[in-house]
Amino acid sequence: MNRRRTGSFFYTPAKAQDLPPAHTHQKDGVLGWIVRVIRRICLWIGGLFLFSFCMGMLVAFVIGGGRSLPDDMILVLNVTDPIGETEHARSITDPLASAGMTVGDLIDTLDRARDDDRVKGLLVSLDHAGLELAHIQELRTAIKRFRTSGKFAYIYTASFADLGSGIGAYYLASAFDKIWMQPVGMVSVTGLALEMPFARDVLDKIGVNPEFLHREEYKSAMESYTNNHMSAPNRESMQSIVDDLSQKIFTDIAADRKIPSVKLQAIIDKGLLTGDQALKDGVIDRLDYADVLVDKTREDVTGEKDSDALPLVTVEDYM
Repeated sequence: MNRRRTGSFFYTPAKAQDLPPAHTHQKDGVLGWIVRVIRRICLWIGGLFLFSFCMGMLVAFVIGGGRSLPDDMILVLNVTDPIGETEHARSITDPLASAGMTVGDLIDTLDRARDDDRVKGLLVSLDHAGLELAHIQELRTAIKRFRTSGKFAYIYTASFADLGSGIGAYYLASAFDKIWMQPVGMVSVTGLALEMPFARDVLDKIGVNPEFLHREEYKSAMESYTNNHMSAPNRESMQSIVDDLSQKIFTDIAADRKIPSVKLQAIIDKGLLTGDQALKDGVIDRLDYADVLVDKTREDVTGEKDSDALPLVTVEDYM
């Protein structure tokens, strides 16, 4: 008599007595329950992060995959935040946020656009973003390289005096072909200044006696803790730095704006210029609004008034 074979050839059903009991889970106390809860939470967080990442990549592919640059364009850049040397830090709540553009990114993009026949020029809107002097000098050099290709570079700002001295913003603007400013704006180029805080009085009040090795009189790095005022050698060295930077800025602005040094010094000595006075002194090229600048630029390039045929492309998109 043949016995009936059940299941797969490689599978033999277990006997009832070989099966484990239905309820063999042992209670492992509160600690085990906490571990299981934490493990599930971590799995949920990891799953949500992976889902967000995949969706972000999908959206970026769908949106950016089919986008192409036009045959003719004007690059535009709105400087509303400081542009630094490193990318913006991403937060845990928004890990897929844009990293932002660095000074190096902007310079590389301008150098590429200089040799790109599709790019006709550059429009920059400056909103006093607090750029560092070293970054301003690098960007000025890049702007001038861009202009050597015969392409225009115009800059627009509401004012060069919103936050006190606008010397840094104006120093950057002087590297452009034309400077446009809002009609009610003002220009303030009052020069440079350095500040140094001193904490010795505070340390004395809390009973702290600072002790640092001091090598020669011009080594003043620790003066902020050992003194309550600036020493004569320290003041001398700081003043020499201010003088050198001021002379460099003054010389560059005079050359770029083609203003004689004597006249430029007289302008700076005025401290604050209204828009009309700045236009009269040759500090700016036109008083008008941003939309007028865009329309005028398009007309100059295409030869057609009120032409929308020349698209504006942000530097970020072009990059």
